[in-house]
Amino acid sequence: FDRFVAEVGPVLAERCAAATCHGAPLADLHLTCGETLEEQRWNHFIATQFLGDPVRQSELLRRPLAPERGGAFHVGGLAPLNFSLSCQAL
Repeated sequence: FDRFVAEVGPVLAERCAAATCHGAPLADLHLTCGETLEEQRWNHFIATQFLGDPVRQSELLRRPLAPERGGAFHVGGLAPLNFSLSCQAL
């Protein structure tokens, strides 16, 4: 959990949790800003629901990757590295 909060949570919050993406309450992978312990726990819980066996083939890991790098199609597209919409805007 600590590693998720330190390494994964910030990436999901910045690149995936916008209100028009996975920050929308009806999203299947609904993410929060991850600013409180409760939000961090929710993000950890929901992310683990999208892990498969083997983990390296999980949709959660493959969707953000470009198809030529082993990624899977993602309707939302690939989040740019300089994505700047902060969770505070939600």
